[in-house]
Amino acid sequence: MDIELRFVGEDEYAAFLRAAARGFGGQISDDMLPVLSAPLKHGRILAAYEGGNVVGTFAVYPLAMNVPEGRSARTAVVSEVAVLPTHRRRGILTRMMERQLREAYEAGDVLANLGASESVIYGRFGFWHRNLQRKVEHRQAAYGDRVCAALGWAGAVCGAG
Repeated sequence: MDIELRFVGEDEYAAFLRAAARGFGGQISDDMLPVLSAPLKHGRILAAYEGGNVVGTFAVYPLAMNVPEGRSARTAVVSEVAVLPTHRRRGILTRMMERQLREAYEAGDVLANLGASESVIYGRFGFWHRNLQRKVEHRQAAYGDRVCAALGWAGAVCGAG
């Protein structure tokens, strides 16, 4: 069966949250749904569907992150990334990641932030451990000057000098 990626409406929040919980090996009680649904209204909430059932989840919350010199940078905060165990190793995570990061870039986000319990999985998507300067140097060629300009950085950090 084909996997469809689409953004989730408020009427689908319960199915999204239940699938995310199952993807992490847990479950959500009905009384927790209103509490856990509230933040979803502020994000770009993407789900992978198979036959009308949510089999993958991926949320991005836009915010302004403080960076050096009193500046801020538009940031995509990545959260609720999960694929059901029955649907792993089919490229669903890759498709959701590519879609959400493309949407974030097009919305003007210059950074993406991910807190992950299994961080090794996400290195292939450009996420890394706590070394922003090295990452900016490494990725500057791929993303051009947009990140450096947004952060107000120049010189060796951004590939010049």
